[in-house]
Amino acid sequence: MHPDLSAHLHTDECNTLIKVFTSCQEQHGFLRFLGYCDPLFTDVQKCLRRERINRRKEDRESNRQRMKALRERQAKGLAEPYKEV
Repeated sequence: MHPDLSAHLHTDECNTLIKVFTSCQEQHGFLRFLGYCDPLFTDVQKCLRRERINRRKEDRESNRQRMKALRERQAKGLAEPYKEV
């Protein structure tokens, strides 16, 4: 299973691999069921995994910066501390 393969969601490298994979499936209707396009699909999966890992790293770093700024504001008394409802 793979995520949405829309072009605006992925890097140029992955978009190129996705196009090659989908064209392989369209051109080789029966052979795709015998694994003809599997190496291309593996490359697509690896590329999507790299994207996901990079996105996680970026999100983690931005969250750390945001929490650091929030803690600084709380220390100065500018922001309300988190209260559970």
